[in-house]
Amino acid sequence: MGLRDKAIRGMGWSVLSQGSKVVITLVASSVLAHLLEPSDFGLIGMVIVFSNLIGLLNDMGLPSALIQRKEAGEPYISSAFWINLSEGLVLTALFAAIAPAIALFFRESRLLAISLALSPLFLLTSLGMIQAALLQKRLHFKALAIVDVASITIGGATAIGLALAGAGAWSLVAQGLASAASFSLLMFLAVDWKPSLIFSWQSTRELLGYGL
Repeated sequence: MGLRDKAIRGMGWSVLSQGSKVVITLVASSVLAHLLEPSDFGLIGMVIVFSNLIGLLNDMGLPSALIQRKEAGEPYISSAFWINLSEGLVLTALFAAIAPAIALFFRESRLLAISLALSPLFLLTSLGMIQAALLQKRLHFKALAIVDVASITIGGATAIGLALAGAGAWSLVAQGLASAASFSLLMFLAVDWKPSLIFSWQSTRELLGYGL
């Protein structure tokens, strides 16, 4: 199959993935809207305001740099993975550190525990970013679409199950964590590459030069 055919097929898988994710999200949200109280969504919404701000720092452009690079050997890929993982750890610690400030800002004590519980999202997300970039670089859009849809589905099913059990706002916390964890786990299974204990400052500088 030529590059043009792969690109066309990849576009089809991307469209199918986006459409499926929209439908799954709408269905899950509709069900959760009937199972949960508006205040449950409000609590999560308060935390998301800050998590989205911190999340802007969670991509130093390394995945994009890997995709655009014509040749990306093991030193580049593993270095990018370890940098991304380190960044995820730092942002997780940072968000946990500001959790008391979030609760104080909104004058809502329940936000402390919720913010602490959601802080690993940054670490979980960083674990699968390089694998996703490799799938895009290799034009394996089918695998990428399957992982995307599966992770959204797992997150939605987890939230609905916990909401039925009476978990309230915590079902929404679990939804985010389950989606992020399943995404990274499935990425590890979908890509025939595993990080090695290789780190190259030269490779990192080249990737950051483009990514930043």
